[in-house]
Amino acid sequence: MNKATRAKTADEEWDADSVRVEMERDGRPALVEIDIHREAIDDELCYHLHDFTR
Repeated sequence: MNKATRAKTADEEWDADSVRVEMERDGRPALVEIDIHREAIDDELCYHLHDFTR
């Protein structure tokens, strides 16, 4: 599952408390942060994507 799909799944299916996605101008995800339960301390996911080459 790619990062953008995981963020969409977290938001729609897992009912995550917080989902943040930042996209680059060319459509690539640059940042994905997911916090499924704000009260839990070990459920966060964070991806910083950089240095892509084509």
